Amino acid sequence: LEEPDTVRGCKAGEITGSASDRTESDNKLSLLEEKAVMNEKVIEVLRQIQDIEVTRVQNAAPEKPIVVVGPDSSEDTLRIYAYGGLIARISMDGKTCRVTSEGYAKYLKDTCTDRQNHVYHRPKWLDFPENDIRKCNLPPEFAKETAGKDDYEAMLTLLKKDNRYGVNRQLLKKIFYEDDFRRWYFILILAAASNRFRKKDGETVGERWVQDVVARYYQKTNGYKEHSPVIISDIEFAIPLTEERIAQKKLRAKKSDENSSKKGESKPDFIVFDGESFGFVEMKFDGDSMKDYSSNGLDWHFLDFYNAIYETDEKTRINKYKECLKRVKCLIDCKIITGEKDENGLSWNEKYEACLKRIEMFKTGQEITGELFWCGFVFVGGDKKYIKERLRIQLVDEGIKDSLKKRGFHKEAEISAEIRDKIRALKEKGGKIYCQYCPEWSGGDIGFDLETDLTDFYRLL
Repeated sequence: LEEPDTVRGCKAGEITGSASDRTESDNKLSLLEEKAVMNEKVIEVLRQIQDIEVTRVQNAAPEKPIVVVGPDSSEDTLRIYAYGGLIARISMDGKTCRVTSEGYAKYLKDTCTDRQNHVYHRPKWLDFPENDIRKCNLPPEFAKETAGKDDYEAMLTLLKKDNRYGVNRQLLKKIFYEDDFRRWYFILILAAASNRFRKKDGETVGERWVQDVVARYYQKTNGYKEHSPVIISDIEFAIPLTEERIAQKKLRAKKSDENSSKKGESKPDFIVFDGESFGFVEMKFDGDSMKDYSSNGLDWHFLDFYNAIYETDEKTRINKYKECLKRVKCLIDCKIITGEKDENGLSWNEKYEACLKRIEMFKTGQEITGELFWCGFVFVGGDKKYIKERLRIQLVDEGIKDSLKKRGFHKEAEISAEIRDKIRALKEKGGKIYCQYCPEWSGGDIGFDLETDLTDFYRLL
């Protein structure tokens, strides 16, 4: 996604110190010491942003599409997503803000065409009375500087206003901290994001859209169910890979994957916290993006997950576990994660505290019991037969590698054999590949509390 390189003259990491600048002695056990102090005003602003409602279908119930995750590993900024798009950032201490660039602007014009020549039309729901941004009381100087421009163009004019940092500081503060400006900006950016991340027909919702709604559902467990057994603590979270795996990925990578391959990372759709360990979970929506022998196939994701969980060194895994815990704690502190205590009387914060003790075991040379990470797939919608066939070819059927050799696909046969070997090794270690299928997505629960192992799951389909 397009973003300004700098906002208000500095990155949030420059306020609190980026992770790369910290020495090992500074890496205290208490993750509270690693993050910026949560500003009470920021907590209130985040609550108001999450509660922003839009009505996309007239006379239908309004929806709350915004989900908050983060912070990034190198910054102490919370990321704000909607409909699959990163629309803003805000630092936990309230000192810096970021908003999206003009990359979204064209999606609010009367008509626009994206890079794949798909045509999009200005969302009609912007003009519904419930979403009427003209009711916002914007200051006179705003109207003066943007005369003759529509609302979105006016906003972009101020964001690109010529100053040292390329962003109007006063507008950024207004967007986050003044009620009218906040509603005005977010209604516009939500309309743009809802257009940008639809499927090719310009009408059907896409995978990233569904991903955001599912993440929000599992963060806001309170109000949906008494206590969910898991929470989604992050989306598009980068996990480290070994040099050998990076080299292997480059052989199959598409252009869209090249940047990720160069950085030596993979980005699962969800990071799922079960109170003790973290799951790297890939979501496939409507049977898309899972072609055989492609760079986004199930087999390719599994090799990434296995590499990150079992083939990276222990120190790298512990650091990643700490980073995952840090994000959970930040979301708890800013009241993004809610929910009642579980059947054992434990809150999410108490589970977090228990996880810190596992890190202490590592620091004192003790063996850590239990897995730090696990992996899985969630299939939302799509033809069950098609999904079962992809699983058979890419992960389950032992005979596929021989079939590939006979057809002359020796490199793919070699990778296929490697996958089966690693699935056996994973089972020997006591690990599992959790899978779940939700035939009809209803905008909420997809069954993370009913996780099934790969072998059982294949039989059930």
